[in-house]
Amino acid sequence: MCDILHVLPDFQSVSYGHILPSLDKASISTIDLISVPSHDIAKRAQVPPAEVAKLSDAVVQAIQIDIEKTKRSTLELGFSDGEQPEPCISTLDANIDASLGGGLRPGHVIEIAGESGVGKTQFLLTLLLSVQLPSPRGLDGCALYISTEAALSTTRLNQLLKMHPVLSTLSAPQKPTLDRVLSIQTPDLESQEHILRYQVPVAVRRRRVRLLVIDSIAANFRAEFDRPSQGTAENDESRISSQSVPPSDRRSRRSMAERRPQLVQIGAFLRNLASTENIAIVVSNQITDRFSATNVSTFSHPPASSGTSSATPDSLTLDKQQRWFTGWGDLPAHIPGHLNLKTPCLGLTWTNQISARIALIKETQVLGDREKSRRWIRVVFAPWTAPSLEQGVEYDITAGGIATVSKEASRTAELRTDGSKHE
Repeated sequence: MCDILHVLPDFQSVSYGHILPSLDKASISTIDLISVPSHDIAKRAQVPPAEVAKLSDAVVQAIQIDIEKTKRSTLELGFSDGEQPEPCISTLDANIDASLGGGLRPGHVIEIAGESGVGKTQFLLTLLLSVQLPSPRGLDGCALYISTEAALSTTRLNQLLKMHPVLSTLSAPQKPTLDRVLSIQTPDLESQEHILRYQVPVAVRRRRVRLLVIDSIAANFRAEFDRPSQGTAENDESRISSQSVPPSDRRSRRSMAERRPQLVQIGAFLRNLASTENIAIVVSNQITDRFSATNVSTFSHPPASSGTSSATPDSLTLDKQQRWFTGWGDLPAHIPGHLNLKTPCLGLTWTNQISARIALIKETQVLGDREKSRRWIRVVFAPWTAPSLEQGVEYDITAGGIATVSKEASRTAELRTDGSKHE
């Protein structure tokens, strides 16, 4: 079948109307016209070779013109020759975007992990607005916000629209609106699973949703499975033997084993949804304390026989390996040691379900008679960019949203901290 008009919709085919039916009947394609000798095509289609040669030359010229148009439009958008923009959702801060490899990419399940008060929800609220912007800052789509704790703060969204340095300068037709932000609350694990499996896919397709936010992924799991008597068994991968913990903690560990299949199922569902619908799925996660080998050794263990030794080298244990994928175990030496003893909730099982993890780290410093919090954002792992160096990019939470702290201000804060330590 001759597909010239399909490949080149603007091609002027009037001059060749007398031979196109014959070419179509002989199943001559555009590729044949530019790669097969004219006399062979003429023989197959029973048309004059000179007419086929003229058509072939015209097709080659039209393809060259089309390529030049594409190159010019690409250069006008600010991209170098051959470079195409990657669709992403911007944080609307150039420094943070640079640290994230341009922004958050669709087609992935991305976790934002951090302790309470570090700014996870503030980060997510900015994404709910920026996804509505056209490329390269957004995906020109709607956002769906699923809350497992507090309801969506529309007051804060309105404040961001008025005070954010980027959003506040946009004209009314360009500015994001709350009408394009859908929200729903899931008070328990059962309703969360029902909404995700049956309502979310329909909303994504009908409302052109390009960003799905779950804030937070761990809340309903912890409420459903955790027990007050859990004690030190919170970390799924604790190395304490079941013989050394009380029965109440063993029950807690059984509940953790029961939730693993659910974590795997919800992870597989979210990955499939992100891939098939080409949307970004961003989930916030809480963090909890973890215990080092020193902490674990304080528990009473049965005496080991003199001839036994650990079959696993220290470098291959979870305690050693998890620092490279939790976001807290490999912080620089000058960061207080207690910050390294943190880990995202839901353990290794959930870590295996996500495409990327972004850690938000907070350090509270005492300066004289007052406390000041410093915050950093860092990429732990992501398929589109390298992990962050050291602690990442320092940021602050303002009325206009999340903004990076200048290097001068960061250096001044470090000097003040060093001075207070010496005092």
